Amino acid sequence: MTRPFTLKATEKIAAAGSCFAQNISRYLMARYRKNYLVSEPAAEGEPTFSGRYGNIYTCHQLLQLMQEVEQGIADPNCALKRRDGRYVDCYRPFIQKDGYETPDDVRAARDRHLARVSELLSNLDVFVFTLGMTEAWRVPDTGRTLPNCPGIYSDVGQYEFHNYSAAETTAAMHSALAWLRKMNPTVKVILSVSPVPLTATFSDEHVAVANSFSKSVLRVCCAEMEASHSFVHYFPAYEMITNSFTQNCFFEDGNRRTVRPEIVDQVMQHFDKTVLKNLSSRNKPVLASAGENPGDDDICDDLELMKDLDF
Repeated sequence: MTRPFTLKATEKIAAAGSCFAQNISRYLMARYRKNYLVSEPAAEGEPTFSGRYGNIYTCHQLLQLMQEVEQGIADPNCALKRRDGRYVDCYRPFIQKDGYETPDDVRAARDRHLARVSELLSNLDVFVFTLGMTEAWRVPDTGRTLPNCPGIYSDVGQYEFHNYSAAETTAAMHSALAWLRKMNPTVKVILSVSPVPLTATFSDEHVAVANSFSKSVLRVCCAEMEASHSFVHYFPAYEMITNSFTQNCFFEDGNRRTVRPEIVDQVMQHFDKTVLKNLSSRNKPVLASAGENPGDDDICDDLELMKDLDF
């Protein structure tokens, strides 16, 4: 890490971000229960984080969540009707997989969710956030950013594709941090970039080119945040997995996208030796891939879609 940073034995930590961030969450939950905060335990088949906010891929998603939590006002248009007639929260569509009976049920659930996240953010000492993507789908009238395209599960509403620029991404992250510090003036933040590449792109570029753009923007964003805020630190998980000095492929043979469990464990061991070294002797070591349910895979929105399409 660029600036030395070590978690104190009494400090509380929470995590959020893209699907790769679930590895960090499971590791912290399994090894540092006394320090890892969970405001809403994940149900079976849901992404594992400190709260039931699902995967947060973009800085704009994080900003929206911070604004809703701090203001205590949920988006009244969060309910979206699925093709099966049930309703879901469009900002976390894979939470509560059975869906809700009415839009009011969705809004009530989101109100409860925001209250729990508010409690979480107010009581933590360190917030770990993994940036995942720049590509997103938005609501044209409001510009609200969604975790995936609602058209994969609903025929309701109009949405547009947008690939956030470096300027847009850094501005959103600056704002998200400002909202977070407004709620918790002493919180420290650890940022990382997901090493998991894009499965596909809606842009006109080849997916390899689109992935390079996305990860470059996110890495620049992290550098800007660390340079601008003394409370922000960068953890190089992305570089540890993708750098040219690695002699072997660190991704699974089947898809060349999912990071192998033993590699995730190596990354988290480095996290232990730097950020968590004051806590390491207090807990029994456990593989990062184990967590609550050994063998659990990361739950990513795009992979869930491919399962539904039998792809």
